Amino acid sequence: MKKSVYLLIAFLLLATASYTQVNPSIEKITEVFFSTYDCPPQAHRLLRFESRSDGYYLVRINTSNEVERREKFYDNRSKTYLTINSANKWTDSTNRNPTNTRNLSQSYLLQLGRFEKDAFSRQPYYGYPGWYKDVIAYWENKENLTNEELHALARAYSTAAISLLANYSNYSLDEERFQLKDGVPAMDTTQLQQYLQAANKCLAAYKTLKDRDPQFTTPLGPASTKYANERMNVFLTLLYFQGEKEARSFLEEDMYEPYFLSNARNYLRSCPKDAVVVAWGDTDTYTLLYVQATEDFRTDVIVINTSLLAVDRYRKMLLTGPFTASPLQTDLPEFYNILPVKVWIDSKAYSDTSITYALLKEKLSNEGNYYKSTTTWVYPMPYSHITLPVPVGTLYLYKNNENTPARWIAFTSSGYELITSYALLDLLAANEWKRSLCFLPTVSINELKPWQEHLIWNGWVYQVVPDRLEDNRAAAGIMYHTDSTFNLWQDKMVYDTTTTITSFDKLPFYQHQIKSARELLTRLLKDKKIDEAYQFATSLPRYYPNTIRSWDRQWIELVPLFRQSGALETANNVLETIAENVRENRIDFQREEDRYLLLQRVRELKW
Repeated sequence: MKKSVYLLIAFLLLATASYTQVNPSIEKITEVFFSTYDCPPQAHRLLRFESRSDGYYLVRINTSNEVERREKFYDNRSKTYLTINSANKWTDSTNRNPTNTRNLSQSYLLQLGRFEKDAFSRQPYYGYPGWYKDVIAYWENKENLTNEELHALARAYSTAAISLLANYSNYSLDEERFQLKDGVPAMDTTQLQQYLQAANKCLAAYKTLKDRDPQFTTPLGPASTKYANERMNVFLTLLYFQGEKEARSFLEEDMYEPYFLSNARNYLRSCPKDAVVVAWGDTDTYTLLYVQATEDFRTDVIVINTSLLAVDRYRKMLLTGPFTASPLQTDLPEFYNILPVKVWIDSKAYSDTSITYALLKEKLSNEGNYYKSTTTWVYPMPYSHITLPVPVGTLYLYKNNENTPARWIAFTSSGYELITSYALLDLLAANEWKRSLCFLPTVSINELKPWQEHLIWNGWVYQVVPDRLEDNRAAAGIMYHTDSTFNLWQDKMVYDTTTTITSFDKLPFYQHQIKSARELLTRLLKDKKIDEAYQFATSLPRYYPNTIRSWDRQWIELVPLFRQSGALETANNVLETIAENVRENRIDFQREEDRYLLLQRVRELKW
C-alpha cells in the first residue's frame, strides 16, 4: 500500500538497526539456502521465508498462493541451520558454484523487493501473517526503546490497524479481519473503536519519535514528516471506510512544514478546473489532501493515489467526488470491484495493432474472456495500443490534430498492466475528456509511459491532452502548454524562498521543479517569445535562491538559456555562484569526477 517518491534515497541512507537481531539477516538466510539446495528453474518464485521468534522457516506455496509445506530452516536457540525434509527435496549442492549461489540469492531478494527486504532487517520478526502482533508483544512493554526500535514498533501498530480492515500487505490474519458492511460507514462502533486503538498507538509512537528526534530517518521521510503522513494515512483510510466526518477528527494544525504546503497549493493551482490529478507516494499525496481538507483549497480537484487504485472501496469513494468535487463516471464492469484483475500483454500473440476503447470495454466486461492464474483473473490482450474517441468540441492544442483519435500505448515491457492503468484510462474515456487527467511529476515513469504521446507540462503537472504528439517521450521531455505554464509560474505560483532544500525529503520535489523551469525556458526560446523568456530567466533565481539550495549541475545548464534570453547579468551571477559553491564545498558530489566535470563546464561557459 505504501509507496513514496523518496524510497530509493531512503534505502541508501537508512541507518542500520541498533538493536541485536533475533535472527540472521534475510541476505544471510538466502545465501545459505541457495548454496545448499539446487532449486529447479523459477522455483524461488514459490518460496517464502518467515523470520519467527524461534528462527527462520521456509514456506513452499503452490501456484494458487496456498501454503503447501512449512519447515524450520534456522533455529535461533542453537544458532544452527536445519535440513529441509520435504518429500520432494531439492538436490543437495553444498559445493555448487559460488557465482550461481549469489545469482539465485539475488534473484530471490530482487523478487522480494527493497521494502520487504528492509522490513526483515528492521523488525525482529517478519514475513508471515500476524507478524505485527509478535513485534508488539516483543517491544510494547519495554522501556527506553531506541529510535530504531520505536520506529519498528510504530510500523507494527500501523500494520495491525490496517490489517483489521483489509489484507493489503498479505500478512493480515483472516480470523481477525473485520467483516465489513458495504458502503460508508463500513465499521460498526466496536470495530471502529478497535481500529482507532491500534491507529492511535501508532500515532503516539511516531509523535514520541518526532519529538525526540525530528530528523530521524525512516524509509519514507524524516520522523517529523512521517508523523504527519501517518496521521494523514489514518485520515484517508477513514475517508473511504467510514466517511469524511470521522476522518476530519484526525486533522491537526501545522502538521506540515510551509515548504510542503506551498508545493501542494502550486500543484493544485496547475490543475484545470474539475481535474483528476494522480500522485504516487506519501508526501505528494497527503499534502495535497491536507490543504484541500484544512483550507478548502481547490477541492474541485480529485487527488488519486495509484497505490490505492486497486482497492474497490477507494475507487468507489473517488467516483462519488470527495470533499466538494463533482462525481466521476466509470465504464469498468462491476466485477472489477470484487476481483483482482490483470490485463496481460500477450507477447506470443502481440502485434503492432490497435483496439478501440469501445471494443476493449466490451471484452473486459465479458467474464468468459478471462482465465484464472493463481488468485487473479487475467485478460490476454495482443494489441500494442488502444484508440480513444475524442468527443466533438474537445479542445486541441493544435488545429491539425483535430479529429485524430487519442492513443493509449500498452506498456509491453512489464508483461502485465494492473487494474490501476485501466482505471485511469476509464476515468478519462468514461468522462468524455471533460475531467482533465493530470499527473504529478513525482509519479513513477512506468505510470507515465502509456500516456507519453499525450503529455504536456501545465505549470508543475503533466496534463493529458487529445493531441497525439508522436515525437513526445515521457523519459526525454514533455511538450508544453507554453502560455498557460508561463502564466502559472509568473502570476499564480507562490514560492517558499526561505526553507532549506534538504536532500532527503525535499530534493525530489525541487529537482522536478527546476526541470520544469528549464523545459519551459527552452520552449519559450523555441517559440521566439524572448520578452517572456527574459522575464522568466530573471525571476527564476529569485524563486529558488542559492541560499535554500546551492546551485549545482542542474543549474549550470540554465546558464546558456539565460544568455539566449538576454538575461546576461543573471547568467553571469549564476555561473560565478556555482563556481564559488564548488570552491567552498557547498555541493555534495558522489564522485570526485563529478566535481571535475562541473568545474570544466563552468570554464567552458566562461569563455
